Amino acid sequence: MTNDNTNAADSTGSTTVTRSASGKDPSESTALTYSEVISQKTVAETLVRKLLAHALGIIKDRPLTTKDLYKICQLALGSEKETVPILEGRHLRSRVSEQLSRAQRYKEPFSLLAIHLPGQIDSPSYDSVIDALAERMRDSDMLFTFKVCIVLLLPHTPKDGVQRLVGRVHTLLAATHKEGPALTMNSLTYPDPSITKRSEVLDWAEDQLRG
Repeated sequence: MTNDNTNAADSTGSTTVTRSASGKDPSESTALTYSEVISQKTVAETLVRKLLAHALGIIKDRPLTTKDLYKICQLALGSEKETVPILEGRHLRSRVSEQLSRAQRYKEPFSLLAIHLPGQIDSPSYDSVIDALAERMRDSDMLFTFKVCIVLLLPHTPKDGVQRLVGRVHTLLAATHKEGPALTMNSLTYPDPSITKRSEVLDWAEDQLRG
């Protein structure tokens, strides 16, 4: 006997959503927030399931897969550059933990860059720093903010890559702020021989936010 609520996979491995006996998506009753959707993988997956389930009533010839949805979004956006996620600092630990798992599984390095701005920086200057950084980051990068600390999560970035970035950030801020806000920057790259436990990376990230 099969379950009436079915999540099937096509030949490419993409998830499809089929109608349940009640005609409703099993996760339909879950209330989502924007912050959760862009920071938590399971919540993002819930939203995708909802969208695919809703599409069943619009596209009649076949159910969509996640890859279909991705292609449709690409077509709708055209050449528009994807916005770099700017997240609250409270999400940093969970996203770094996810990146650690990927790094360990696929043997890919990543780096963290913490930028500490002066405590007296005004809101317009702070916002312009965030905008200047976000405009120049890759789509895969993430930016976290907490008070006057900004942390960049940089997948596929080895130690020499983050060291070059430190120089570019100094140059960028000097160009966008003629008087140049005084700042300090600290970085960490994983893997590194000095790092023996995952918790060292997670604690370092949180210490930077609190510092």
